[in-house]
Amino acid sequence: MTRKILKIVIIVLVLIALIIGGIYLFSGQKTKTEISTSFKSFLPFGTVNNTPVTPTIDQTKPEEKPVTIGEQKITKTNKLTQVSKFTIAGSFPTQEIKKETILQNDEKDPTRQKNVDINKTITNIRYVQKLTGNIFQTNLDSLEERLISDTTIPKIYESIFAKNGQSVILRYLNENNKIQTFYGDISGVSETAVGGIRGDFLPEDISDLSVSPDGNKIFYLIKLTDKTIGVIYSLKDSKKTQIFSSPFSEWISGWATAKTIILTTKASAFSQGYSYSLNTETKSFNKIIGNIPGLTTLMSPDGKFLLYSKIADKIPKLFLYSLIKKTSFDLGLNTLTEKCIWKNDSSSLFCGIPKSIDQMFYPDDWYQGSVSFSDELWKVDTKTDMPASILIDKLNGYNIDVTKLSISVNENYLFFINKKDSFLWSYKLGE
Repeated sequence: MTRKILKIVIIVLVLIALIIGGIYLFSGQKTKTEISTSFKSFLPFGTVNNTPVTPTIDQTKPEEKPVTIGEQKITKTNKLTQVSKFTIAGSFPTQEIKKETILQNDEKDPTRQKNVDINKTITNIRYVQKLTGNIFQTNLDSLEERLISDTTIPKIYESIFAKNGQSVILRYLNENNKIQTFYGDISGVSETAVGGIRGDFLPEDISDLSVSPDGNKIFYLIKLTDKTIGVIYSLKDSKKTQIFSSPFSEWISGWATAKTIILTTKASAFSQGYSYSLNTETKSFNKIIGNIPGLTTLMSPDGKFLLYSKIADKIPKLFLYSLIKKTSFDLGLNTLTEKCIWKNDSSSLFCGIPKSIDQMFYPDDWYQGSVSFSDELWKVDTKTDMPASILIDKLNGYNIDVTKLSISVNENYLFFINKKDSFLWSYKLGE
């Protein structure tokens, strides 16, 4: 009898264990499914088709962990201002005209004042938050920041604005480590309403792209089985036109003038670089300069000068090449072209120049983050036959590695990202 009871107890215990195990297994599978579904919905957009798609907006936005560099507060001096409080993927300056009413003395009766309406030019800067893909805008006069688009697209590593800041190109890696490139218009924005992004995908794994000077076209490079092709994509009618093909795949593009795209081989301390001009209408492809170690380039907006850096004694040195005279001028500055920007009229350029620079394998070590700089701001005047370099600001007390520069429409502000932490800064020019 005792054995029979013991067997019954053992059977009951086994059944209970099986039931508990089944519940655990089932709940575990459900949890995995929920996590997988949640992760999928957090990734943007879906699949490519001919119908415009609206990115998935995840209402539960991830919490951004602050990057600590001292105390992360908005820093402002008379000229230098830290604009963003978070890491950004790209920025674009915009301008708007607002009507204001001010008091002025009455011309007929100086003892009285009257209301007068005036037009005030406002400089803004738009930027994309890396963590969420949200788009923000800051008024440079008031430093008031507002949310422009709350479309959530996580882990954006590059953003490029087009159509005068009314559209944006967002680039990120999907779960299969494929480069995704999404182009969309920013819509639904008003004084009181936050907008969003609506658009569609460009082809997968675009290796490089640049925007035309008028902001209405994109040139992108994509690798095929045996070659790399270059395509112009119209943002107005979505028309695609192939204008370039090469068996070589490692190119960096820059759309310099309306009809000229500069294609430069990807820079490395261990290879010689070459730079070419590509005519967007005739498709002619002509060499500008070549056989230069670690070559990086930046064409002037008028297409007359090519700023380039080359590596000599493990130090990047800056040169100016005249496409008219076919001559190079040593600017006497040690930096990379990625740390420079031309003024809109090509009369001068601004650069971040390292206060000190060690011999390293440039630009590779800088690209990879093995080395960083603490920069000063310099201006190079190119109007004369002998370009003059002028120190603007030593930026004493700041540790900023200048990159991704831009200039406001009226050229009263210089913008750049600190490569050390991807925060956005502005510098007031003139005055």
